[in-house]
Amino acid sequence: MYTSGEPDYVSFYSVEVNVMYTSGEPDYVSFYSVEVNVMYTSGEPDYVSFYSVEVNVMYTSGEPDYVSFYSVEVNLMYTSGEPDYVSFYSVEVNEIKAISNF
Repeated sequence: MYTSGEPDYVSFYSVEVNVMYTSGEPDYVSFYSVEVNVMYTSGEPDYVSFYSVEVNVMYTSGEPDYVSFYSVEVNLMYTSGEPDYVSFYSVEVNEIKAISNF
């Protein structure tokens, strides 16, 4: 979704990818989720940009069995004017793994 005028515009991007599959020998279930969001406004030399990337992976495997969850989140927000800008970076990685033999 975006509107366009003189040199000014607002743009929103959203991309979502989901994959789920099962496989045998050994068996596992995998879930992939990728989400990308971009929103920015542009005027003279000034603009505000927001980036968000989210990746989630969950799968189970046998011999040995475990469940693993991966989450990566990257957020970038900055404003740019003359030579001045403010930048915010956030990277988050989470892994939860449980190993057990039933």
